Amino acid sequence: MEKQKQTISQILSGKDLRATKQRKALMEILLEASLPLSAGQIYTTLKEELEDLQLSTVYRNLNKFAEKNLVRKLSLKPDEKEVFFESTISFQHHHHLICLKCREIHPLPCPEEYFSKIAKKYDYKISDHRLKVYGYCADCR
Repeated sequence: MEKQKQTISQILSGKDLRATKQRKALMEILLEASLPLSAGQIYTTLKEELEDLQLSTVYRNLNKFAEKNLVRKLSLKPDEKEVFFESTISFQHHHHLICLKCREIHPLPCPEEYFSKIAKKYDYKISDHRLKVYGYCADCR
C-alpha cells in the first residue's frame, strides 16, 4: 500500500498537482474501484478517514483530475444529472450496462469489431465512442 501511495504522489506531481492527503485518498479510491463512482460515494467512503473532508472538496478535486485527464466523467443514468468518475490510469476501454430500476452498473467489454465494421462501411475514422446499455437486471425484472 505504501508503494502505491508513493506512485499516486508521483502521478499527481506529474500532472502539476500537489499531492495532498485528500487528493491521494481520492486517487487511491478511484484506482481501486472496479466501477465508476459518484462524488457522493467517494465522500461517504472517505469521510471516516478524513474527518475534515467536505463534499465540495471532493467535487473540486475530481473536476481538477478530469481537467488533467486522470479521471473521466461519465453521465450514466438517464434523466439524472449525477456524474460518475473513473480513473484513466491503467484504464481498459469498456462500456456500461445499467439497470433502470436499481441503478446497478456493470462494466461491459468493448465490441471493437462492430465499430471497425461501421468505420469501414461508412469510410469513417472513429476517434472515440461510448456505449451505455440500459435494461433491467434479474433481481428487478
